[in-house]
Amino acid sequence: MGNANPTIESALDQLRRQWGIDLRRAHAVVALLASTKPVPVADLVVKTGLSRSSIEGIVQCLRPFAQELSAGFIIEESHHSAVSGVLRAAQPSPLTRK
Repeated sequence: MGNANPTIESALDQLRRQWGIDLRRAHAVVALLASTKPVPVADLVVKTGLSRSSIEGIVQCLRPFAQELSAGFIIEESHHSAVSGVLRAAQPSPLTRK
């Protein structure tokens, strides 16, 4: 990333730039990684429908903030609030009908 002290927000912004219109799929992985239990890559593939290489690319982007445990990957709890804020902000606004 070029930044000596990257932030979770900058990592998520990098994902936004990389995934563009398909960002919702990448955010599905991020949301699973921000859960309370580590998630194995194979489970991320099954739950999101993304390829293993796509999952690994997302995890690599989040590497400074994600822990690799024997049971899988998880975003460190100290970053959950920032992740939730970015994911909420990325949600489309509901359409209103008159």
